[in-house]
Amino acid sequence: MPRAQPTHPDFHRSALHQAHLRSPIPGPATLEPNAQKLFRQVTGCALSPNKIARTRPHQSWTFKPLDAHLDAVPPLTYGPEDKTKKYRILGDGAVTYRLRCCKFEPTIGFPDLSTWVTTDCSWPETAYFKLNGKALEARKKLHFGRYLPIDVTQYMTKRENTLELYLNRSSQDKSAFDFAVGIEVVHTISEERLLGKIQTISAQESLDTIRKSLCTAPKEPNEKPHDDNDDEDDDVIMTSSTLTIPLFDPISASQIFALPVRGAHCRHRDPFDLATFLATRKREKPGYPSSPDDWRCPICRGDARPDVLVKDAFLIRVREELASRDLLHTRAILVTAEGKWEVKKEVVSGVRSPSLEREDVVGASGSRRTSQRPASAAPVVIELD
Repeated sequence: MPRAQPTHPDFHRSALHQAHLRSPIPGPATLEPNAQKLFRQVTGCALSPNKIARTRPHQSWTFKPLDAHLDAVPPLTYGPEDKTKKYRILGDGAVTYRLRCCKFEPTIGFPDLSTWVTTDCSWPETAYFKLNGKALEARKKLHFGRYLPIDVTQYMTKRENTLELYLNRSSQDKSAFDFAVGIEVVHTISEERLLGKIQTISAQESLDTIRKSLCTAPKEPNEKPHDDNDDEDDDVIMTSSTLTIPLFDPISASQIFALPVRGAHCRHRDPFDLATFLATRKREKPGYPSSPDDWRCPICRGDARPDVLVKDAFLIRVREELASRDLLHTRAILVTAEGKWEVKKEVVSGVRSPSLEREDVVGASGSRRTSQRPASAAPVVIELD
């Protein structure tokens, strides 16, 4: 039986032998006061995801990155005191590159960028990579708790680049081996520019999609007319006559959204608040750019990168009307197939919080003690002869 491995390894101890593989710190050694907020996201691929052949011991791919992207790469710097710490000071528009490898479903693959970026990184145990002749060493789950991408920014050139793979795998091995490898382009964007890039879905378009989801499914053109004497059920699927849309932000869970957004590929109608979403993105330190891997929808875990976020004009209009009626405490609305909406009444479930129950118990026991206290009896006088 293999030896048990730690579930949450402390990489400060378990990965000391790979300290030299750390990616450059994405910020200055000394933070500037009132610096603009920066966010990082994957915007494309210099090398699109390519399937790794399971039986070929040596494979290679050539690609040429855009010159404009390479011109936007910030130079490497070193700390003023600790020369072993590498920094790459990222500003608005800065570009970096990283190599990632992911498992995939053979029948699906990676049809678009959203599918790729929402798939966790995973390095094959028997694969070894080189980029332009430079050996690359992967940081794996055993030492870091998860598989980490490899920063390859410093190895990229303006000429033809070559990624090589050496696979130490037997040709007789028939086990599953479905991996794809690609080199991502990671852009840094300021909050001001990010807010200006978010697209808006018109109120009419939003309502049309809601009506479409609520309408009755149409019959097939060659379907026979329904016989009233036939006991068999119709194949027509009836959907609900109303759609419930929660309004409270799922991250804070304490108030209605200020600006409703969701991912363009999200199948739900539930929005989340843009400001809260941006404020909760992970950063290595306060003031540093955000992590490029922290763009998941808080509701469905789908792709929610700034490039695919959309504002819902219909819900913006709903919020404005609720504000005019002093109903911003509303938790959800009901939308009908006619495009009308109303406030969803909250149903009292009968479940009470423990604090209220304790208060009731204390109050009841106090009143019970008061009511059960025996009245003082009249004094009895005993006469002694």
